[in-house]
Amino acid sequence: MKILILTSLAIVLLLIAYQDIKQRAIHVVLPVLLFAISLVYWSQSFIPLEQLLYSFGFVLLCLAAIVIQFSIKNRRLANPFNVSFGMGDVVFLIAVIPLFTFFQYLIFFVCGMLFSILAFGVSQLIKKNQLIPLAGYLSVFLILLGVYSFINPNYFFIF
Repeated sequence: MKILILTSLAIVLLLIAYQDIKQRAIHVVLPVLLFAISLVYWSQSFIPLEQLLYSFGFVLLCLAAIVIQFSIKNRRLANPFNVSFGMGDVVFLIAVIPLFTFFQYLIFFVCGMLFSILAFGVSQLIKKNQLIPLAGYLSVFLILLGVYSFINPNYFFIF
């Protein structure tokens, strides 16, 4: 069962990565599928619901900080989710919450953002584009984490 879940997860992550990097947008079905697979994975794991709620609260806190930062910058209440931060990115960050404990999610979030900055920098050398395919880069990062966890079972991520 675990192999089927992880394979399904990898396929959806690959589709998200391909679509977001190529088109700078993802179809609404993909994050929904990702969330469904993540919930199935979570149901097979030992992660308490409390941990998921902490992670969700962290995402909400980050999103509130983004709104506040853009509002201060524009000197009025601003909605950065139409211009600077895609809704697909937000939904992706929520959809992967069931895969991690709170501590693991924090590590994934920070390291994933650093990975995304590096990947975007490299992609700028190849082709200039102002939009960052965050969900795509985070999908690639999550696939790499999964592969590393599979190769090294002692790694602290739970794959």
